[in-house]
Amino acid sequence: AGGIGEAVVDQETGLLVPTGDSAAMGDAVARLLADDEARGRMSRASVAYISRAFDAEREARAFLDLYTAIAEARTG
Repeated sequence: AGGIGEAVVDQETGLLVPTGDSAAMGDAVARLLADDEARGRMSRASVAYISRAFDAEREARAFLDLYTAIAEARTG
């Protein structure tokens, strides 16, 4: 998994638009430019969300566990 959908909660920490939909992207940008309150709220929410969801130590431990499992599977 992973990707932008994991890092952005639509309407809470940002705005998600369909891939390749330039009109929707333009609308989302225009909405944020016009709405200071929504832009500020999403900005604050995104910092809080990323701080909770993506702890560097936890992420590093998950990668170490993954690499360890791969190495053990290869060496049997």
